Formats: sequence, C-alpha cells, structure tokens
Amino acid sequence: MAVRKVDTDRYGRLVGEVYVNGNSVNLQMVREGHAVVYDQYLRGCPDTRDDYLSAEQVAMNSRANFWGQPNPEMPWDWRNGSAAVEAEPTSTLPVCVNSDFNCSDFNTQAEAQRVLDAYSGGPHRLDRDRDGVACESLP
Repeated sequence: MAVRKVDTDRYGRLVGEVYVNGNSVNLQMVREGHAVVYDQYLRGCPDTRDDYLSAEQVAMNSRANFWGQPNPEMPWDWRNGSAAVEAEPTSTLPVCVNSDFNCSDFNTQAEAQRVLDAYSGGPHRLDRDRDGVACESLP
C-alpha cells in the first residue's frame, strides 16, 4: 500500500490518494459510489483530476450506492447539519477522497469492511474494538 499526500485538512489530518498494488482505492470508491469527490482537494491531484470527475459522473449516472438515494445529501452538507441541496448532482462537482470515515458514512457492514481493509488501520473510527471487523452494528 502506498499513500500520496495531497493536502492536510483543517484538523491536521492527511488527505491523500491510496494505492494498493498500483490501483487507486480512492478512484475505485468514487467509481462505485462509495465516496464523492471533494472539489477543494482536486488542485492537489492534477494527474488524476479528470479520472475522479469521470468516475463520479459514471457513479451518478448509474445511481450507484450514494447516488442511488432519492435526494443524496453531500457529506459536507450532512456534517454541517445543512438541509440537502436541491440541485443537480453535477452542480456540486465535489477529490482526492478525504479518509475521515465513520460508520454512519456506510449503509452496510460490508461497505465499511472494504474501506477498513483498504486502509488497514487508518485514522478512522471503523473498528473501535480493534478486532478487525468494521462497524459491527451495521446490517
């Protein structure tokens, strides 16, 4: 596994691109609709910017996971307690994926487990009891 640092967020956490066997975990998560693109970090991804935006468009068009909700609320809106923005998803071309995941970011334990496995012990709160099983309370 390799991590390419892109930036540091306002809390001092690393924002980066994660690669396993030369494949971008971030890009795969965006493509599958398990992550959205954070616009503010794209400047740090000049070589992969278009790949992220294209992958997100594919996920939106296929209504994959996050995008399959009736009115998907962007994570930054949800965290700020804002009401869902009534706009076309493409108007919020939201990155390099911020790796600050919580169990509430996932619909199923299997989705959370994939992230935990990909980040293997990363700085998120997916395995609080450190038994290797992510978000045990999720279905």
